[in-house]
Amino acid sequence: MKLGVYLNAQHPAGDDPGRRFAETLEQARLIRSLGFDSIWGGEHHLKWGLAGISLDPAARPEAQLRSLAANRFALGSPAQVAEALLCQHKAGVTHATMRVSWPGMRQDDILAGIELLGREVLPEVRRQTSAGRGQTVTPC
Repeated sequence: MKLGVYLNAQHPAGDDPGRRFAETLEQARLIRSLGFDSIWGGEHHLKWGLAGISLDPAARPEAQLRSLAANRFALGSPAQVAEALLCQHKAGVTHATMRVSWPGMRQDDILAGIELLGREVLPEVRRQTSAGRGQTVTPC
């Protein structure tokens, strides 16, 4: 299974674009150094939303995020994220893109997420999916 990282290009109004560009370059260099298969860049949109879903300001954020987590995202410990990816692999998925940042996140938190994925999740997914071993994963 090939794994990539999506880099966020949306930032709060008033952010310094030069600083954000430098941070994005630092993120890309780290992703490359950890051996991910791809780097994806985002684009700005005209309305606020997550992964193409508009957030209802009247709804409870916990319920919305729980729904997104169950249906779109692999969240949890490195072992839980690896297990979710391996379940996707068993279903025939050959490529996955991981998102490690949201608008306004601090750079050190983003880099820590990339490190965690690259040092704990990526090697386990590669180990389990090489030579067909991903087929032995417990059913999802």
